[in-house]
Amino acid sequence: MKIEKITISNFKGLRQEYFKPKTFSCLVGENNAGKSTVLQALVYSLKRPKNIPVSMFYDEGVPVVFRIKFSDIREGDVNRLKEEHRVKIRPLIYGGELEIVVSYKANDSVDIKVAKLVPSNERYREEGIAESFRGIRSQVQARNVVEEQYPEFLENYPENSSSAQAKDYLRDRINELEADQLEYIDSDLPSGIPSSITSLLPEPKRDHDNRCGHVHAI
Repeated sequence: MKIEKITISNFKGLRQEYFKPKTFSCLVGENNAGKSTVLQALVYSLKRPKNIPVSMFYDEGVPVVFRIKFSDIREGDVNRLKEEHRVKIRPLIYGGELEIVVSYKANDSVDIKVAKLVPSNERYREEGIAESFRGIRSQVQARNVVEEQYPEFLENYPENSSSAQAKDYLRDRINELEADQLEYIDSDLPSGIPSSITSLLPEPKRDHDNRCGHVHAI
């Protein structure tokens, strides 16, 4: 598991910047160029303290946001979580990648979200399906919902399906969507994950001297 990229917004002297670390990265620049700020952003995004000082906001009226993407996530990494949490985090890892969004508002507690891949068409999302089937009980009503709101999936629709079966059928069809019909949105982490995710993420160790800034993730 490695850090692929961190995007830093509204933090100290950085309005909007990003950093893509390699196996070894050396930050070089004049005093006050932002070298230490990048390292601090990495540490804050990995440690996720409850809040940060208002003095660290570039603009106090705008949230500080760290978007940190991890790549090369393997089963051994996931296994550091408790079993009940592994099941919840696996569907949020796409091609070995996971993106966590850590944000702070002034004088407020940390908010942690995850970049979740969902259909671009909101009707196809879980909330859209749930709303479409709200109050639906009979097989006839379930078919009417598919016929009226999801006619593109009517072909091969199993006859005499219950509401639950109809929703499962739609989910199966939606899971077949092409990549260009999907997009990432910031979504809440599953219950229990925010408090346990530290076991999954790399542990930052910060060194710096007069020439370089280093962050080792181990």
